[in-house]
Amino acid sequence: MVNKKITDLDAISSEADTDLLEIVGSVATTPASYKTSRLSLFNHWATYGEIYVHNGSTTQTSIGTSYVAVTGFATNGESSNTTPTVASDKIALTRTGVYRVTFQVSFSGSPSTTFVFAPHLDGTEIQSCANQRRMNSGGATGSCGATGCFEVTAAGDLDLRVKADDTDKNIVLTYGQLYVERIKGS
Repeated sequence: MVNKKITDLDAISSEADTDLLEIVGSVATTPASYKTSRLSLFNHWATYGEIYVHNGSTTQTSIGTSYVAVTGFATNGESSNTTPTVASDKIALTRTGVYRVTFQVSFSGSPSTTFVFAPHLDGTEIQSCANQRRMNSGGATGSCGATGCFEVTAAGDLDLRVKADDTDKNIVLTYGQLYVERIKGS
């Protein structure tokens, strides 16, 4: 095992996971020192979470012209410093900072209907990450997805929502993921 003093965070990525890193800093005049492996350091900083569905078949009804939560997710994916909960189809975010959110859905739906999907943080649309799909006259399976960034200033819940261009529409979410990762701390 090698003991190295790292003064530049970019240098951490060149170290082996088994190397012991010493992080030295100070708060006011109180010196601080912490020893850890590169892997545990990145695991501590890592913030991500996912919910998904694989081969789903549940019909979600009563989709209208206002957003409603997508309820077809079935599995909590990997996570660190977030709380994915498929029972409520949300991912709880507790750390502030800038996040990247990605969603992808493969679904069938009411024929000749345009569906708009967008992630929401505490009920507010993340506008940089909305996308739409118009179903053909047979309602055949189609896909839709997007990636965008947003800022979290206080703990909140992230979910994926859908709306249609008319009332009383439905979808069947066959495959889908909602994934979020923190890319910058505050």
